[in-house]
Amino acid sequence: RLLAMASTTSSTPPPTGDGDSPQVNCVSNDLSGMSQAEKLEHAKNLQESLEAQQKYIEDLEDQTIRFDSSTFEEKKTPHFRRLKRCKIVLDDSLKITRIMMHRCEDCTIHVKARVLTSTLEIWESKKVTVDVRAPLKTIQADESQDVHVRYHRTEHFGAVVQAGMQRFTLELAEEAVQQEVGLTAITEKYPNCNPETDQFYTRWINEELLIEKIIRTDDGFPTTHRELKEQSNGEEVPDEEQFALQRAMKKKEDGNTAFRAGHVQQAIVCYSEALMLKDDMPLVLSNRAQCFLKLGEYEKALADSSRVVELEPELVKGWFRKGLSLSGLERHQEAVDAFEKALKLAPNDTNIQASVKVSAYKAAKQARDGTK
Repeated sequence: RLLAMASTTSSTPPPTGDGDSPQVNCVSNDLSGMSQAEKLEHAKNLQESLEAQQKYIEDLEDQTIRFDSSTFEEKKTPHFRRLKRCKIVLDDSLKITRIMMHRCEDCTIHVKARVLTSTLEIWESKKVTVDVRAPLKTIQADESQDVHVRYHRTEHFGAVVQAGMQRFTLELAEEAVQQEVGLTAITEKYPNCNPETDQFYTRWINEELLIEKIIRTDDGFPTTHRELKEQSNGEEVPDEEQFALQRAMKKKEDGNTAFRAGHVQQAIVCYSEALMLKDDMPLVLSNRAQCFLKLGEYEKALADSSRVVELEPELVKGWFRKGLSLSGLERHQEAVDAFEKALKLAPNDTNIQASVKVSAYKAAKQARDGTK
């Protein structure tokens, strides 16, 4: 979520008005030219900056919560957490940085305040209504259900950025439009999408609420296939799946470079980002399994190598790394079985031959000693 937050924040529309700017702007949001490790560090710095601005309102039930300029500190961020059956009113005298809602249930929030970043974030919540009567250009919505957002004026709306939203409706009252924009609508348009990792825009374009899959350029900038086509000057633009594959292959190469340089954790980040773009790449899974083996994280290595042999049963590395993972977990007889499958595919490989012998010896010893 940190990397996604940093990338999304970098594309948030700038505040407008009398020149006030929230403290978060002291952290640069330019991700171009950053390595994966630098991006993660940037995201952590951004998170710390956001945390410093937040005022938590949490663990309340059946309450009406009203904030105005006399009851809430200017330019702070109200972070509503674990509220149930609450009504929240943010008065039009209020000037705040952003709005955050986490794990709220059966709540209504009325936004009349001036929000300097023009952003509301909601995640892991359910049965929430957001009633917007002031500019709120970006709503970041993740892993929630039964959320309804109502804009009274179309000019106050910019975009919804979402992932994993179940039963999510967006209403533009001036246009007399109310539309399901969550996973039901998304999977109808993008049947092969990954609901857990793919992000989507919803924007008012050409008199309709348009849902588009977010793709990222090499520098991490979020865009869409339509926008790339508009900027291509007639040149052919790959479709979303082809673009995702190209990006995944670039991330894979970044991971390989990091691994060769001895930066195992950075390699894991790169391989993981590649798999977020395309989750059925056996060589990437195999490479990440090797990283986990290097770190002694045998359960994770086993999960990846098991997925490898499901996808490509003829890949020697998959069976060999599965054997190494099982050996690290001291599941020696299972390791023997995996190594023997690798040996059938590469009968002259001396490393596999030696691994079969060592694991067979350890399995026999376990059987004699009655240990697992």
